[in-house]
Amino acid sequence: MRELQISLAVMMLTLVNIVANMNATAWAVPVEQEFDGMTFVQIDTQSFIFGSDPSQANYQAPESPRVVPFSHSFWMGKYEITQAQWQAVMGSNPSTYVLADGPVETITWQQAKDFVAALNVQAGANHYRLPTEAEWEYVAKAGEYTQWSFGDNIADLADYTYRDGNYAPRTVGQRQGNAWGVYDLYGNVYEWTEDWYHYSLPNSFGGCPPSTGTYKVIRGGSNACNSLYLRSASRQFAHPDRKAYYIGLRIVRVDNPALDLYHPDNTCNIGPFCGDGYVDAGEQCDDGNTTDGDGCSANCTVEADDSCDDVDQDQDGQVDEDFVSTPLSCGIGVCQVNTTSTCVNGNEVSNCIPGAPTGSDNDCDNQDNDCDGMVDEAGLNCPPPPVCGNNVVEAGEQCDDDNTTDGDGCSANCTFEGICGNGIVEVGEECDAAFNNSDFAPDSCRASCQNPHCGDAVQDSGEQCDDGNTTDGDGCSATCQTE
Repeated sequence: MRELQISLAVMMLTLVNIVANMNATAWAVPVEQEFDGMTFVQIDTQSFIFGSDPSQANYQAPESPRVVPFSHSFWMGKYEITQAQWQAVMGSNPSTYVLADGPVETITWQQAKDFVAALNVQAGANHYRLPTEAEWEYVAKAGEYTQWSFGDNIADLADYTYRDGNYAPRTVGQRQGNAWGVYDLYGNVYEWTEDWYHYSLPNSFGGCPPSTGTYKVIRGGSNACNSLYLRSASRQFAHPDRKAYYIGLRIVRVDNPALDLYHPDNTCNIGPFCGDGYVDAGEQCDDGNTTDGDGCSANCTVEADDSCDDVDQDQDGQVDEDFVSTPLSCGIGVCQVNTTSTCVNGNEVSNCIPGAPTGSDNDCDNQDNDCDGMVDEAGLNCPPPPVCGNNVVEAGEQCDDDNTTDGDGCSANCTFEGICGNGIVEVGEECDAAFNNSDFAPDSCRASCQNPHCGDAVQDSGEQCDDGNTTDGDGCSATCQTE
């Protein structure tokens, strides 16, 4: 075993700029080359965010975002390995749906590794291997952080894979490829990767495959899958002995096997980097991400609250306390953010007109229009602001029953009760987490105010899979266990 290390000191300083500009990068025309009768696409990597943003539609908990400081090059198979290619190397075809130009399938993870080993014997060196999970996702995203490399519109998915209800694998390369010229990354068949599956990966993951586990990662989904599992960041798994018509493989090629950090015969050891969750030399902080506005900046320096943005940048419970007084402030730490506001007694007052004559505040709009610190003082017969609990339904209220208690049909904030999503578990509801109700987040109260259950297309605790139904024979059993 050879231990290979990469120095990431320079990358650590430029990581934020690299990641921030990935979406805007003008990617070059894909470079293709034939090796041993197979077509590969050259991939030159840079740091990226593995996983997806928790706010993204269909986000799943195992996709928690992690910084991966890639800086290597490799060749990715343009297509999934076909049955003809497999037979030429292995002398047999194990596939359920026999189709020479279709993806080889019904193979275990070890059989996939055996194919790679036999191919390397033919090639005379260990040029070939399975992709790591992070490499696979890097190529699938093709520089984009949307649900699919082409965007978030699920209707466009049919241009890139088959969504016609026919679960059988098809001839490779017949749908549209991604921007980097790689085909069938979404659908057709799942693809084995090198990695053991871990539900939660450490911030220091760095793209190195975990060394132990029970299940192997499979990526890309299949024609038999719910589209939810065909997203670039969707992480699924199968027992390494599992073989089914919807699991195949794609391989990568490296030019110099001796320098291949991710080859399974080498120890993958990524050096310290900003975003690994550890405060390393040259860092003031490291909170496991490369974002600003959370107290630790994207380049791992402590953030200062020195801008008039009404945001607690350094997470110390104070807002803008480091702001230096300028003509746009009402005093140190009191920022005048809006150009339509002014300072009254050292505080910012919004929605007023500096220089307006005193007494012009007469429009009953509950605003200090003349910036004198008083509201509607010149208005005649202005109604008092609405008060919840006075037995009068006023502007902004749905109801008012003369109290501010919940459980009596009209809530404490004068909105109707009995509505799913109001945060109160009522008749006919099993749960209600208000804005946290979700049809996508594992173990959360569903949008219908029902508890998560097998068959809701979300893999919750205790489930090995969930394909949106409770039937057997489709790869995920009626009890949401892998078949």
